[in-house]
Amino acid sequence: MYEMFRKNWNRTSYFGLTLVIITVSLLLAVVYKSDERVVKKSESFKTSSEIPDIKTFKQFLFNQIKSPFSNINYEIKKGDTIQKILKKY
Repeated sequence: MYEMFRKNWNRTSYFGLTLVIITVSLLLAVVYKSDERVVKKSESFKTSSEIPDIKTFKQFLFNQIKSPFSNINYEIKKGDTIQKILKKY
């Protein structure tokens, strides 16, 4: 077996080298194509979010939302519990 492999070394080495080149080329092509898709998707999203009509509509919607919550600044003192703070406010 070893002698047969040794006799066909040139043929085997060319086959291996060709296989490696084809594999690397395919991997590079796949990576390049998938990267191109990601860039195109991010560019299309960026341009759609920068349209003035959409910005105006978003601002209108956000202004219509009334929050039922209010922010209260309270400094916690020694002996305070959550229940006492809630009863106070």
